[in-house]
Amino acid sequence: MAVLVAVFRVVLAWQEALLDTLPQCARGQDVRVKLRVDEVQRHAPEHIYGRFVVLSDIPKACPGIVGKTLRLSWRNSQNVLAVRDIVVATVRLKALWGTQNVGGFDYQKWLLASGYNATGYIKSGVLERLQKSQDPSQWVRSVFATAQLRERGALLALALGDKGQVAPEDWERLRITGTIHLFVVSGLHVGLIGGWLYLLCLACLRLAGLFLPISLHSHRSAGLLALVGIFVYAWLSGMQPPVLRASLMACVVVFAGLSQRRSVPLRMLLLTFILVVVLQPLAVFKQGLWLSYIAVAALCWAVAGYRKPMSKILAFVRVQFVLFLLLAPALSMIVGAIPLLSIPANLFAVPAVTLVALPSLMLGLLLAPINSLVSGGLLMLADLSVITTKALLDSLISLVPPRAQSLGYVPTGTALM
Repeated sequence: MAVLVAVFRVVLAWQEALLDTLPQCARGQDVRVKLRVDEVQRHAPEHIYGRFVVLSDIPKACPGIVGKTLRLSWRNSQNVLAVRDIVVATVRLKALWGTQNVGGFDYQKWLLASGYNATGYIKSGVLERLQKSQDPSQWVRSVFATAQLRERGALLALALGDKGQVAPEDWERLRITGTIHLFVVSGLHVGLIGGWLYLLCLACLRLAGLFLPISLHSHRSAGLLALVGIFVYAWLSGMQPPVLRASLMACVVVFAGLSQRRSVPLRMLLLTFILVVVLQPLAVFKQGLWLSYIAVAALCWAVAGYRKPMSKILAFVRVQFVLFLLLAPALSMIVGAIPLLSIPANLFAVPAVTLVALPSLMLGLLLAPINSLVSGGLLMLADLSVITTKALLDSLISLVPPRAQSLGYVPTGTALM
């Protein structure tokens, strides 16, 4: 029954996306509107791409455009845009489009699945900052600015999921080495934050139990508090599909533990998949959904069920090989490239980001209102970790000839074998 509901939601959402088109009064002509920035990326020093939502139609000539989500480019702009900024702009729009090359990337389907209603560009615009009280994301940016961090863009991506200040050459480095997953807010980060919060809450509760005459179920209470922290982090990062998937998985795990029921990892994974499809049905048309679930299913099948005892280091190395081998067919068919450097790159990049950069970053932000000196030191440690990771990735790339850095698309039969 749940599967049928999920399928119905996908069909209904897709039909709604196809029908929710750009009104005729806004096609192929200049329209002056007020926009809110929801996502921004700088492809070059003077070339901005972003996700914008129309707040109002200033001349009131095309009311049907209000509320539409636009993918816009802005050339020759010196403005440093941030999420939730307001822009008053003259835009030129067109309906969603895409190439029809067989086997190629379907740009139109990606636009529809991402919730866009139109594409276009900003001819001219004026930036208006929000006059409301400072929200958490703006506060995080102000803390980073005070700390004078070199890798502010990468740390913003880790903390808030805001990829707008990550340079194009950094994305290329991460793509070649198969480490993009480390610098976008994903299930890995949600799981790490949940784990660190669980251990911190557990330690605090046990310490409180030594001095206060209270009776607490430490493990259960710590799990619930960690779950609250996970959803706060998910809210800060914009509740993106990968974060929502991981948050739902965390809910299933915590409540399965509270009910003291034996849970099967693959069954829990299927349950969260159905919940995500019901809540975000258009996500099934995006590559990230399938790659993330294939990766977690690979871990459940090859790691969670592996009973032979081994050291933590060997287990970590084994995980990297398992992920490479089982994700390679999916990457070749879905993305069209298998990064051969991913195993050596992840062997040092994953510990650097997960054990140093992310915990230091989160602790630094938590301590910023309490002790600015300690907070600044932790943020500098996170910054240094990212700088070191980038330098090591560059060294790895320079050691391997370009032709040996990746494999391209392979036929379906080869991928299945």
